[in-house]
Amino acid sequence: MSIGVIYLARYAEGPEPMLRFVESYERYPAGIDHDLIIVYKGFPRWSPSFRGIFRRIKHRALAMADESFDIGAYRLASEQISHQLICCFNTFTEIESGDWLRKLHAALAEPSIGIAGATASYESFRESVRAISKAVWFAIHGTPFDAEVAELWGHEIIKHAPNPDSPIYGADAVTIEAEFERAWNLTNPAVLTMPGYPNPNIRSNGFMMARNDFLNFTPKIITTKEHTYGIESGHNSLTARIVSRGQRAVVVGANGLIYDQQDWPNSDTFRRNRQRNKLFSDNQTRDYDKMSPARKRLMEQWTWGEQFVEVKHITRLPNWWEPLPFSPGWFV
Repeated sequence: MSIGVIYLARYAEGPEPMLRFVESYERYPAGIDHDLIIVYKGFPRWSPSFRGIFRRIKHRALAMADESFDIGAYRLASEQISHQLICCFNTFTEIESGDWLRKLHAALAEPSIGIAGATASYESFRESVRAISKAVWFAIHGTPFDAEVAELWGHEIIKHAPNPDSPIYGADAVTIEAEFERAWNLTNPAVLTMPGYPNPNIRSNGFMMARNDFLNFTPKIITTKEHTYGIESGHNSLTARIVSRGQRAVVVGANGLIYDQQDWPNSDTFRRNRQRNKLFSDNQTRDYDKMSPARKRLMEQWTWGEQFVEVKHITRLPNWWEPLPFSPGWFV
């Protein structure tokens, strides 16, 4: 079956990730015939660009405005090619294993399989956003500094200043938590209606599926980031649509093995065991590599669910909270 490999080159991300992809594409043979389609996204017409990076590899070029997010770019390319199968990469992708496309294709060659990806997750976007929001909420409203919370959430908390003018600033933890629940229930409906945990989904980078399925399962117009989250991990995600018609959604490791849904955590491809079996790396896998041990443990819990909890350190706040002024230690 003919294969189109779609790589999204987004101008706003700069030349470094594109060069990383090209070098890895040259380093690791795909192992099977294919056509490479580069989607030049948001490239200015007359100013200097990074297109020269791709001159050394054979490809077909498509251009689009910087809109519709990654999924929109994959869809634009899919509409303009005639290949039976597509494999889609975002700007930050780096190939990590030889025969990478052959390994994915071997999975799709089985009629029982409808989508194959290099990485997957059980994560609930709704619950992850809720946990982050709750940690930030407590910091904004005067909860004193706590080392565990700061280690896990400092990268989010530092974006938000405390608000002494809040009517609940410095209140007891029970009041602050009750107000959080009220505010959370008023948040974006697109987030509130996302599936809870566990929510098995193939990540929307480094995946392979039938082009016609992708076109049938994605909308022509994609306007919001929440919309893309729904396509990846919503109730009607690509994975959910494939599974609902009786086919399997699988992960393929660098070792060439196929992992069914119940075996995804043991594939060692994403947020576990140094991700040592991944076919591709991207910004998400590299971010995980840089995390503190505590943060890695939290990400593993979110992704795979071992001893999954909402946010332990928030639910135990009444045990250690004192009505003290906001601590500047949050922002160190």
